[in-house]
Amino acid sequence: MGKKRNPGVVIVGSFLCVAVIGILLLSLPLMTTDGQGLGFSDAAFMAVSGSCIIGLTVIDVSADLTFWGQLVLLILIQTGGVGFMTLATAVFAALGIRMGFSYRNLMKESLNHNTYYDIFSLTLTVVRYTFLIEGIGALLLALRFIPLFGWSKGLWYSIFHAVSAFNNAGFDLFGTSLEGFVGDWYINIVFMLLIIIGGMGFVVILELMTQWRKKEEPFEFVRFSLHTKVVLIMTALLLGVGTIAYLTIEFNSPATLGTLPLDEKILAALFQSVTSRTAGFSTIVLGDMQDSSLLIMMFLMFIGGSPGSTSGGIKTTTFGIILMAVYAVVRGREELVVLGRRIPIQTILKSLAVIVVSMLLVLVSLIALSLVEKASLLQLAFEVISAFSTTGASIGATTKLSVAGKFILMITMFL
Repeated sequence: MGKKRNPGVVIVGSFLCVAVIGILLLSLPLMTTDGQGLGFSDAAFMAVSGSCIIGLTVIDVSADLTFWGQLVLLILIQTGGVGFMTLATAVFAALGIRMGFSYRNLMKESLNHNTYYDIFSLTLTVVRYTFLIEGIGALLLALRFIPLFGWSKGLWYSIFHAVSAFNNAGFDLFGTSLEGFVGDWYINIVFMLLIIIGGMGFVVILELMTQWRKKEEPFEFVRFSLHTKVVLIMTALLLGVGTIAYLTIEFNSPATLGTLPLDEKILAALFQSVTSRTAGFSTIVLGDMQDSSLLIMMFLMFIGGSPGSTSGGIKTTTFGIILMAVYAVVRGREELVVLGRRIPIQTILKSLAVIVVSMLLVLVSLIALSLVEKASLLQLAFEVISAFSTTGASIGATTKLSVAGKFILMITMFL
């Protein structure tokens, strides 16, 4: 009998293999505009950032990478977002190759699914919906980008940014993120929809689509599973809190929202609230935001998106369970009941463990980074939490990192 494969080790190993391939490709002369390829530290940082769908960058993607370099980065983003094993399973299933129980168990863990019996059909559905949503997003963006940039550049920009947004990666080809579109409602709405859908998780997306197609039953919130209900409630709550906070704090700041008309202020605050949840795009200069806004953004980044999604962080469900557990303790209740369902103590303890381990990881990374870098503690903390949560937002410290600092952030991103 062969040794039983640990799902966690295999999943981590698949990401590591993708990152190594990315390093080798980005080191080729063909990939950079100077014809020399990226140095090892820069290639490693970009490969890890791309395959882990982070969005942090130590180069100017639009200026330093050729079309082929950008294409490699896009493939890394897509592979990291959907998952190498998910894509491989889809290919195997399409070719009619049968896979045993151990592989099904691996895929169950990779997709954060409850059972392995329908795992292959779920995998194919995930891949199909991923390309469908990205395709629709690219088409919508093309309607604006092609008139602005021409057919070839506009189409490429549409595809790249649709994939980057849906996978919550945050990489852009403009050099200044989406700052040039701060008042463009159309572009903002398309990006926000892609980010939100990608951050909800494939299980939630599939459940929403399934309920929508059931014509004999009304599309009602009460018919959703507890998981989907918690995800939708926490997503709406965090987006609302972030929007109100940014709008209130930055309303009169001339460096961010102060000079914008009221409708654009609301749009920019809403967009920043959406993208703070692990997407990494921005329509305002993040480094010009008030410290209080940056602290709120760090809080939202730490929470991140939902389980089984393309986003990172501790997850909305983890934060929601602990938040409701605290409320139950304050009210003197001995059991946690959420929307009519009792939550087992094991689930609460697991959520608590995730938060504690995540906080320790962020703290250790921050201490290590502060030992080798001279930036302010707030700047370093922002970059560390952005790396840990796979957000990719930066207030300028990442591009100034030493080689040691880059590797510290790379380890944080990979973990």
